Amino acid sequence: MSHADVKDIVETGLSHHLAGRYTLALSTYRKVLANQPGHAETQHLLGLALFQAGHAALAIPNIRRAITLDDAISQFHNNLAAVEASLGRQSVAVDEFLQALRLAPQDAECRSNLANALKVLGRLGEAERQCRLALIFHPASPEANCNLGAVLHLAGRVVEAAAALRRACTLLADFPQAQNNWASLRLGEGEIAGTLVLCRRILALRPDHRGAFSNLALALQHIRRLRQASDCYGRAVLLSAEIETFRNWLTCILYRHDLDKTEIGRIHREFGRICSIQAGRLPLGAAIRSPRLRIGYLSSDFRDHPVAASFWPALCHHDRHDFAIHCYADIASPDHATDLFRGKADVWTDINGLDDGAVAERIRGDGIDILVVLAGRFDRNRLQMAAWRAAPVQISLHDVATSGIAEMDYIIGDRWLLPRHGKEFFTERPLRLPQFYLGHLPQDLPEVDSLRRDGPAVFGCFNNPTKISAPTLGVWGSILKALPDSRLVLHYRDRYTCGLLREPIREALLAAGAQAEQLDFAQADQDPGTFLRRYNDIDVALDTWPFCGSTTTFQALVMGVPVVTWPQGSMAANWSESILRGLGLDQLVAASAEQYQGIAIDCAQRRREWREARRALRQKLANSHLCDARRWTGHLERIYRAVWRRACHG
Repeated sequence: MSHADVKDIVETGLSHHLAGRYTLALSTYRKVLANQPGHAETQHLLGLALFQAGHAALAIPNIRRAITLDDAISQFHNNLAAVEASLGRQSVAVDEFLQALRLAPQDAECRSNLANALKVLGRLGEAERQCRLALIFHPASPEANCNLGAVLHLAGRVVEAAAALRRACTLLADFPQAQNNWASLRLGEGEIAGTLVLCRRILALRPDHRGAFSNLALALQHIRRLRQASDCYGRAVLLSAEIETFRNWLTCILYRHDLDKTEIGRIHREFGRICSIQAGRLPLGAAIRSPRLRIGYLSSDFRDHPVAASFWPALCHHDRHDFAIHCYADIASPDHATDLFRGKADVWTDINGLDDGAVAERIRGDGIDILVVLAGRFDRNRLQMAAWRAAPVQISLHDVATSGIAEMDYIIGDRWLLPRHGKEFFTERPLRLPQFYLGHLPQDLPEVDSLRRDGPAVFGCFNNPTKISAPTLGVWGSILKALPDSRLVLHYRDRYTCGLLREPIREALLAAGAQAEQLDFAQADQDPGTFLRRYNDIDVALDTWPFCGSTTTFQALVMGVPVVTWPQGSMAANWSESILRGLGLDQLVAASAEQYQGIAIDCAQRRREWREARRALRQKLANSHLCDARRWTGHLERIYRAVWRRACHG
């Protein structure tokens, strides 16, 4: 095949390629390579076509072959980096982007792509620098301004981020990614209505924009439109199985009262399947044995956070003679709590800025025996890490449902969270502590007001309003109807300032029999001390379902307030039951809607008795197993020893 023939055939393939006729393009490129396998440009185009046809993993060998044949072409490195980034291998992508820039330092698009990869890794300072370098070379680049806005937003510099995103939208009016980053910023500022408008505008122009579906889902979830939110998450995941979006979907479906356990299990299994596909396979290494069992805790919550508050006492009481504690911390903004955790760990590893593969290799290299993933589906936690099998034993702790990942060996709860013969689906084997919830009473707690108060009963719910389902509102409305002089106070940060959230809740309560004057939506975001003090004005706390409270239930009990709950037979719905039964407050646990209503009304009518017992209830809590960190940690360590023995015996 002559040079002219090769050129003609490649151009034919390229015309198919540019028109999106990938099957014909691939066939044409392979025809060339069958005769001239050393043709670098065709190797590159074949890889690029495979990537654009949805076969990212298959694209890599061809583009790498092109680079081997000619490593002086920046576009080869740039496109290889883009493929690696799409597969979640951001660290590899960064190296390739840097190589491309050594060859073409003024390539603003490549710098923007590099900035995006660094942003995903959490290396925000480096990402900002690359954006600003791109803007030096091309000040009018919409892409560089867009990426700069996204980076500044993640860094918490909202005003600067807004300015950069406005510039991007001005430079290119029809720029879906800039509009979507603007939607993310508005969502972060609580501007739900504006976010909804922006996302729908983007999707009208680009019905396949995954990011817009993801932001739309988050906004809809924020205002309790959970069926629509779940549908948007599903669409986003179909467009691109991006792990963070999928994890958000796993949380969203737990709020829904209209999904059965079979469907919830199916979605979790699909998540596990995607994680296993995307995870790499680590080379087998020689087992590293130590006199102490190496426990690795993986979390983004080693900071001022409810999970950290619950886990901190356990970390303090670990037996360091038998256990070496490694903390793998993905913390973008460390705080005073981070410093405390760092000081307690035998080995502290900052994994912020590392991709999953690099973290897995570090865990394997450290010889971790048991990897414990904390609250895996929430925040920036890396539930998907279990699929890498970085440790011989892997445990889910402080999550509220299955991971869906086959490589996650165990999940820890207690007999209420993980009832024997329960119908909830788990890929993990359940392990049960005598009592799961662990809390502690800080020294600066507000005083409990146990004085008798005149006036009508006051109910309260300080849970995340996304947990307030339609059936919950129906029962609450019936309670208020039965006690027409009572009131209901709803409070959660500043969320009730949003009319799109507040008004449907009000309408549902009124439709169920409540009167408008009975409803009080607290709209101020308050510091923790002030927040807890509000419980002194509450007679009875009302729990939510099918996703109940846990930290909020404990906080109410700390302030001596009874909490009425109705467990639904799932881990997410049974936390309050676990806490209440652990305190011997079985009379506050309902078995039906009617019983929930009856218990709430009875507590309201006997509110003076409950109020007089408030200090005693706080003391009972302080003296209970719920606050006995030494005992709790001892039980956890017994579980660790048992599963390790089981692993050692095959």
